[in-house]
Amino acid sequence: MALVQKVSFESTQITFGNLASSLMGMVLLEGLDSSRINFVSKKENSITNTERSMRGEVPGVEVVNITLPQLIKQRKKFLSQVKNKTSLIRSLVEEWQTEQYVQRIQLNRKELYVTCEEKC
Repeated sequence: MALVQKVSFESTQITFGNLASSLMGMVLLEGLDSSRINFVSKKENSITNTERSMRGEVPGVEVVNITLPQLIKQRKKFLSQVKNKTSLIRSLVEEWQTEQYVQRIQLNRKELYVTCEEKC
């Protein structure tokens, strides 16, 4: 989620599709000198997430089905929910498997491995 935090949200009209594209650019830039890039996310039951739950999550809305044209509202509250992070990673993985992103990865001569829940 560190890369997600780095994405500039200057406009209030940022969609999940814009986020997917921006993150892909950042991932490719971070892995510029590597042929293989690992994009790893924490599982919902990680120690960090358990500690966050014990402290009390910030109240927010849980977004179950993320769609690309959907606007991102209240980013900090959205990211404070563990289930939202899982949904976000799932939607990124689905989007990054489309032909547009596969070509972008191949043009950069990279292999991209992404963890999503129990899968890589």
